[in-house]
Amino acid sequence: SSVGSRVVVRFMGDSLLRQAVVDLACALEREGPAAGVAVGVRTAWAPCEGEGRKGPWPCKGVANCIPCGPHSGAHTLDVDVGDAVQLKFHYSTAGDLGLRRHRRGEPRRKARCGAFGDVLVVEAGTHGSTLGLAASLVGTVRRLRKECPIGPRVVWMVTPPPAFRTATGAYEGAAAARGCAAESPEREAVAEWALMRGLSTREVFGVVGVEGMHRLGFAKVGKASPAPGAVADCQHYCMPGVPGGLSRALAAMLVAAMSAPH
Repeated sequence: SSVGSRVVVRFMGDSLLRQAVVDLACALEREGPAAGVAVGVRTAWAPCEGEGRKGPWPCKGVANCIPCGPHSGAHTLDVDVGDAVQLKFHYSTAGDLGLRRHRRGEPRRKARCGAFGDVLVVEAGTHGSTLGLAASLVGTVRRLRKECPIGPRVVWMVTPPPAFRTATGAYEGAAAARGCAAESPEREAVAEWALMRGLSTREVFGVVGVEGMHRLGFAKVGKASPAPGAVADCQHYCMPGVPGGLSRALAAMLVAAMSAPH
């Protein structure tokens, strides 16, 4: 929740949402001083911290910086934008917001509503079936609104599509071919949009998605890992690049969410 007069925006999703948050943080750090706003960034680089290899932030001048950990693996990012706004990213998968379904015979546990901030950005992610993950997240968002009726405002970021050379574009183990497809099937994103249509504006304040992302497979990292049997990274985008478009769309939605009357 708000800390004093500071607005807290939380991001909960996988490494694709993290790429957009990293780009947003870089833009704020770059442009903030010109506007007279001090921007500070703190990261948790697991598992690199314990190995004395803490990576640089924010990978200045390095395209697709992966200094340590998987995909620039910061599990958390905290960005202080002056005294007005704090952005907090926490890595999570499968729509896991820490809300448990109530089971018969168990005592009911109320959600700690303040832990979700004033605005909450969620993403279904790609760690499993997109349809299943999105359906799980829809249920979680509904439970969140039921347990926390006044808050936070929820923004849903549509999961950027993977670009593996498979029927669905998704990763399918070692059978996935090296190299990325230029275009991914649209069916996963279409299914995610269809599920979101069942949510009310009370449950979700807004949705962020960039048109034509299924045609941007050429912008994926692509380079295969040197590990034996590894396949190309057709999940993550080169940076700077596509995540910048996502971060600008997110920024516009966040401004709207933070300024909307309760």
